[in-house]
Amino acid sequence: MSLNTFFFARSVQRIQRGQSVALPFFHNTTNRKERDISNHQLYDSRSQTFHTTQHVRSLDVKTLSFQATDVREEISTNLYSDSKSNSSSSSLNCGSYTQSTNSGLNEEIDFMDISSSNDSRESYSSLYSSSSFSPPSYHNNNTKTNYNGYGNESFPNNPSPYNTPFSRGIQASISSTKIKADVTGISFSPPRSNFLPKFENSLPSLVYSLAPPRASEIDSLPDRDWNQEFNEVLESPLMERAKKLCQLEREFVEVASKIGKIIISEKHVHPSQKTIKPIQIDSGYAGGDKYQAKGIFFKFAVDRHSIYGSDEYAMKVACHELKGHTALVSCGMMHGLKLGLMTVIDYQGSRLTAVSVLPISGETLVYGSSDAGKVVCTSLDVMNDVMRQCGKVLNLKGHLAGIGKDKKFIYGPCDLEGHLGSDGRLYAIDLARLFPPETPKRNVPGGFLYRLLRPELVRQFDKPLSSDAFTLFGEHDSEKHDAEVREATEFLHNHIIPSFAISLSKESSENISSPPISDILVKLHRAGINIRFLGEVRSYITDTSLRKTILTEICARLFKNELRKKLRESKRPETYPQFCINFFNTIFGDKPVCKVFWQAMKKPMQQRFINSLRECEMDISFDIRKHVHMESLFYRLQDSIGVSFNASYSDFPLEKNHFNEFIVKAKQMYTVPRIEADTAAELARE
Repeated sequence: MSLNTFFFARSVQRIQRGQSVALPFFHNTTNRKERDISNHQLYDSRSQTFHTTQHVRSLDVKTLSFQATDVREEISTNLYSDSKSNSSSSSLNCGSYTQSTNSGLNEEIDFMDISSSNDSRESYSSLYSSSSFSPPSYHNNNTKTNYNGYGNESFPNNPSPYNTPFSRGIQASISSTKIKADVTGISFSPPRSNFLPKFENSLPSLVYSLAPPRASEIDSLPDRDWNQEFNEVLESPLMERAKKLCQLEREFVEVASKIGKIIISEKHVHPSQKTIKPIQIDSGYAGGDKYQAKGIFFKFAVDRHSIYGSDEYAMKVACHELKGHTALVSCGMMHGLKLGLMTVIDYQGSRLTAVSVLPISGETLVYGSSDAGKVVCTSLDVMNDVMRQCGKVLNLKGHLAGIGKDKKFIYGPCDLEGHLGSDGRLYAIDLARLFPPETPKRNVPGGFLYRLLRPELVRQFDKPLSSDAFTLFGEHDSEKHDAEVREATEFLHNHIIPSFAISLSKESSENISSPPISDILVKLHRAGINIRFLGEVRSYITDTSLRKTILTEICARLFKNELRKKLRESKRPETYPQFCINFFNTIFGDKPVCKVFWQAMKKPMQQRFINSLRECEMDISFDIRKHVHMESLFYRLQDSIGVSFNASYSDFPLEKNHFNEFIVKAKQMYTVPRIEADTAAELARE
């Protein structure tokens, strides 16, 4: 069996299974205007060759439909000149072209020919059952090549070493009862001057199309309606709810992590070769490629349109979305608002949000805005009342919102969306800005989108706060809204943070050793303090051991962001392990370059974590490594990045064999403790 025969036979089998099949077409770029490209769309590839990969979605007697992968156009071709007669025969000839190169050689390459006939010379079953599959090979041939099926073509002799036949043709015969095929080879002689290596570099679609379907660990996972299961658990008896919620969340995170790992690991793979294909769906302007599998919707947390300032800040916004889901889930249980299950997945420096698919669409919007505040909707009284009740629990202020003349009174951010789902339930999405921003700083453009106040601080403040403070969405009565948020920010810095530092110091002095950093972070969040204020907390502490513990965490987070950035910038995943080894050796090594690195990181450390270092610690002679738990940093950095080494701290410098694997890190909603806390808060307010 020839390579093309195998390809076509496998393609037919995949079509019968309802899968898509990639059909590649390749053309030289010279004299593009002379081509007949009425049925083809071309795009610029990495070399001087244009190509398009088209996916067959359906194959029947009358119509062969294509959906282009690399072009946004669906092409439908009628194979029958007489649609009423199954015995009639017709053919589709996409055309051929002849062009001259500078070397004086003529090239004539036919497009794919698909014809309909009852006289097939070889059946599909016999093609696929053949086991004589052989990969493509090149042979020296200085004679003319003639062949039938596409018409006779000839190529002149070419003394170039690249004068080698290249077979890549398919002729298909289709009848009303079965699909039959006869494969005819096409040969062409490329010109001189290193054309073939360039041509080979631009053949990703052909290679991917010929590759057999890859087995994946997600193939065995069942399709589940996570949204329905989540709502059923929330509506279950109180005594059973906590256990069922924990189980469902664990299963959701496990499935989402498996799928997310595959999506992220294949982010640099050609779309036709991805295990899970990206989808085109209108789900907001921000974010990156979107995917859907096993009842879960995935989206890359990237700053594709330069909204936030960097991918790092876009990843922070993804975490704010998770916080919004977690905060509203208990309100929904009490007042009838539903949300999807959600988790945030980190792997190899990239981040995905994963949300259960909801029964909503653009037609189900009843609250908020889906067009950046141009039109704000409050069309359903029940939804308005639910959001008012949720605003009361979360201490969020109702306000007139919108950027047009027709502003509406809402609770929460203007760009939140409330939907009346097709199942009759009320849903809320786009919750990244649910809580108000801190007072913006001039040197942090766009900070109002990702530097938000924590839910715990908003709840304990003595006034309700507007989610749209310091934004154009909340322009109406903005002076009052902004002043209240400014007051809350000052309350955080002047009272909450100093009080927390004093309490932490007192606790540390009463114990033999300082508390572990995990306990400190939990208490930090419960007090309503963001991680970015760890440096400010450290500035109030005098205990040496405690200052060392906090500085270790600051270093871990700073280095984590730096390594993630480098991994995202690299387009070669095979180099990731060595890159991590080099990065760790730089941090924990004893070479002169290591000292230079630590000194260079002082400035970004002071910028990200304000007041984290004293003036004397910023001096070039001060080695902050002596004030960091280096061994703890080694393990903490592995955990935060999601990387594992078969080594201990004493094994430095690390070598290639020390690298173990990348690990998927997932953040989940933790609905059970949140429901308990919000229920208590609701009872206290009443």
